[in-house]
Amino acid sequence: MDTLREALGTEFLLQAADGLAPGWGISHPDLGLLRSVDDFRRASRTGDVMARDDVLIALAGLAHVEGENCPEAAAVLCELLIPGTLAKLRRHRPGSLPMSALCDGAAQHLWMGARTFEWRSRRKVAASIQWQVRRATFADLGIQAKDRGDRTWANTQPMDDQVLEGLMVDDASAEPWVEPAEELSAVLQQAARAGAVTPDDAALLRLVVSVGHEVPTRRVGVHGLMSRQASAVVAQQLGISPSSARRRVGRVLGRLQDANRQGLFLDVA
Repeated sequence: MDTLREALGTEFLLQAADGLAPGWGISHPDLGLLRSVDDFRRASRTGDVMARDDVLIALAGLAHVEGENCPEAAAVLCELLIPGTLAKLRRHRPGSLPMSALCDGAAQHLWMGARTFEWRSRRKVAASIQWQVRRATFADLGIQAKDRGDRTWANTQPMDDQVLEGLMVDDASAEPWVEPAEELSAVLQQAARAGAVTPDDAALLRLVVSVGHEVPTRRVGVHGLMSRQASAVVAQQLGISPSSARRRVGRVLGRLQDANRQGLFLDVA
């Protein structure tokens, strides 16, 4: 469990959360009696399922980048989800794969899940985020678990090469090729006009993509952009820790995802 906590790098955020927690109950009555991280830990293990989920939903609203955008609340939410996340990873990992190999990727996906969970329209916070982390972490490593515990994989049938070739039609009317760098620049300009990102955010993503092209790696991390090696290089250039770099990129990507879901890009000429 400590390995996943270390990969998250939320120690200082959790310390800060102890000071902020008493005020969270003002805007979120479900948190009114919870005044410390230890209170949240106890609440996550007691009471009925609905009451526990109410606490997690309130935290998700505080943590969401389009909610109150509180990283301290995200750290608390991650802390409460660590035990269940580890249980799912252990249950489905190949026997030869050490848990330490899973924790970096799992930490990134757990943080993203805490920052982007749609608290206004969904429930079952713990199960939703934990399964999301499990699927994304194994996908990063190229592992496709097919067992009774994962009905999606159990009911998935692979396509053969002939079917795939039939889908890849050479269409003369297709849009012309656009260089990835040009496409990224256009997307970021549009996102900036929509107010989804700041100039600093755009510069960060350009740096991440540039480093990703130069740093060899067999693994990917935050949304396929930041491997462990790449995050170390980005962090060094920014003068911050690798975990802070990953969280910062995660926050930017979360805002872009939300803007896209809300159709903000479509309104920008």
